Amino acid sequence: MRWVLGDIHGMIDPLQAALDLIHSRDPSPRFYFVGDYVNRGPDARRVIDLLLTLNNARFARGNHDDVLDLILSGLWEGGEEDAYEPLAACNWFLKHGLADTVLSYGIASDDLDWHRYHPSTDLLELIRSAIPYDHKQFIRNLPMRIDEPDALVMHAFWPPEEPNDPATLDRRLDDAETRHRVVWERYRPQQILAAKPWSRPMFVGHTPVTNYPHAMRNDDNFPIRGPMITLLDTAAALGPGGRLSAVCIETADILQVDRHGQPVDPP
Repeated sequence: MRWVLGDIHGMIDPLQAALDLIHSRDPSPRFYFVGDYVNRGPDARRVIDLLLTLNNARFARGNHDDVLDLILSGLWEGGEEDAYEPLAACNWFLKHGLADTVLSYGIASDDLDWHRYHPSTDLLELIRSAIPYDHKQFIRNLPMRIDEPDALVMHAFWPPEEPNDPATLDRRLDDAETRHRVVWERYRPQQILAAKPWSRPMFVGHTPVTNYPHAMRNDDNFPIRGPMITLLDTAAALGPGGRLSAVCIETADILQVDRHGQPVDPP
């Protein structure tokens, strides 16, 4: 069966536990990830090391991955054109979890602190030299979407008023503004609850479900479902109540583990 996993954000324990829990219930799972593998949590390097061992997995691009791509390669797929160059993006995201990522690659905290308060291209070189080539390639090659005939996985957003068939996506994703929305925009509650002209159910992360009204959730930190959409960011790296969630495309079953890797019973 196929399992879609929410935002990991550098949290190795819940990632390993979620994969183990799925394997205990499904002898031959396939894994689909909504993006945001790095930042905030302490183990981004170990997370990507583990993801690179998975032969039965596909990965979408998240906004945190996209910013890291800009820092590492000078390129990004969902960024606003000319909005940030790599050093500016680096200084921006050091305040949003990037520091935890680069520390996981062995950069000394004293070195990082000095460079972040004396910003220059030396900071970029420090980060680029610390991250292995295969990790850079993993980030560079992340696609904007994962297409299945009966499902669509993206990081953040697809306009609820537009069709989501592959031909429409191919055409619309030629537009830089649309690519930006796909990895950065957040759904409003009324958009989640609205009927949609979609041919496939969609699975997204990006916005922690606790940002939405409690009436939309089964408990404080459980995935949100609306017509043709499931939101899976249950804030694995954002505080003691964080969880990592997975949903099965075939059965709609949801599995969760907490930030320490312990299974969470469904509400």
